[in-house]
Amino acid sequence: MSFLGFEDGCVFETFNSHQNYHSINVNFGLIDQLLIDGDLNTSDTIEKTNNFTYDTVINGNLQNNLEFGSLNNNGVEISKLRFQKRKVDEQFWVDVSELNYEINTKKYYETVDKYVANDFEYEYSLIPIANEVTGNRIISNRIKVDFDGYFISDKDNNYRIFYGAQMGNIEHVSPSTVFEPLNSKYPVVSYGQLDYRKASLSGTILSSSTIKNDFPDIKSQKLEKQQLLYFLKSKRPKVFRGMDGEIMLIQITDNPVEETNNDAIGIANVSFSFIEIGDMESNTLKINGMLEGLDES
Repeated sequence: MSFLGFEDGCVFETFNSHQNYHSINVNFGLIDQLLIDGDLNTSDTIEKTNNFTYDTVINGNLQNNLEFGSLNNNGVEISKLRFQKRKVDEQFWVDVSELNYEINTKKYYETVDKYVANDFEYEYSLIPIANEVTGNRIISNRIKVDFDGYFISDKDNNYRIFYGAQMGNIEHVSPSTVFEPLNSKYPVVSYGQLDYRKASLSGTILSSSTIKNDFPDIKSQKLEKQQLLYFLKSKRPKVFRGMDGEIMLIQITDNPVEETNNDAIGIANVSFSFIEIGDMESNTLKINGMLEGLDES
């Protein structure tokens, strides 16, 4: 066991491997920080660090409190890890996913966030959860989103429409009714609560093989087109995002149209219409089954 700053750094005459500790008592000393981790290559320094690493067990500054973690957390074990995000300068965090935490297993936990607006900056955070109790939030560096084209995505799929992409006008639907009383010179206009957007999108479907060879690969083109059309006709909610910064939770409406290109056999354009069905916030995404590990549908 190493105590940095104590003579040669070691309580014992030689460094020995001590494993499988379940508790530790420290008596008769003045301690302003206690750091325990599984890394035997710790540098010989007494400089303090407030950062937690992959091997950190506890790291307590002991500044007027004793809250710095414990080896067994009083019997309450971390069960899940929740990823959240927010746009820079916004206050509220939005759920991204929730993953099961495997105790006594060293592994990296990662998630892919497909629901981001182009050219905006985001912060991500990781929250440990034990018995529905959330731990301290760990915040990432700022990340700026940068992509080209248009994407249609859900929890398990991500399709890019880039070549020949044409975005239709975005119609903002806010219906009203005009009532013309017989005893009045002017009509009365009444507005409802509906307020959503609808638009259309089209583009040329090219498989990776066609792009690589610069010549239509009919088989791969057929498969690529079938997969996209199956996804569009799945009747499940999706997220639309464009390179112009637009992002919305949508449903596909009407019939997707496949336009054959008679000048290039195997190449086709696909077009479809969609409407906005909700906000891009945690509860709506959960209800519509859009978040890994957080479905409520």
